[in-house]
Amino acid sequence: VLPNRSDPMTNPLSFSLAAALLAASVSVTSAQVAPTEAAINEAVRRQADTIKLREKLRAALSAEERKELPQAAKLYEEALALAQGVGQGVDAETQAVLQGMSNVRLTLAADAQKHGDYRAADAEVSRVLKVSPQNAQAQAFKRTNDKLLAENQALMPSNEMLDQRAKW
Repeated sequence: VLPNRSDPMTNPLSFSLAAALLAASVSVTSAQVAPTEAAINEAVRRQADTIKLREKLRAALSAEERKELPQAAKLYEEALALAQGVGQGVDAETQAVLQGMSNVRLTLAADAQKHGDYRAADAEVSRVLKVSPQNAQAQAFKRTNDKLLAENQALMPSNEMLDQRAKW
């Protein structure tokens, strides 16, 4: 028995055309779903990151209250990264993170300065100024610390010496 050439399943040309049309319709449908799905996924990610942001902020505030300042600084950094990833809608949280981070890092800077570690103090205050360039307290601290760095330059080991010491 010879195959019926009018039957699309047995006619190779008809079958190829039908398969191509089916594939094209599936890709058009997928292309229409993909942007919607991407928008939904983005909204879900932002909502999850907002929840994580609030948790990190609470943890940072708690660490700050317990005077665990290095841990608080780390948590504020993580919270800031989340806030920046979320973008709009977390303005109050972002301000709280920036305020907490500034307070903690300036306290760490003052402590380092008090112990004569002007480079560590500079690193802390520079981080504050990077995220809050208009912070007047940080600007004033940096000016004072820069003077102390310059005055004590001859008494401090060079960066190369510190690097060698770290390798020991």
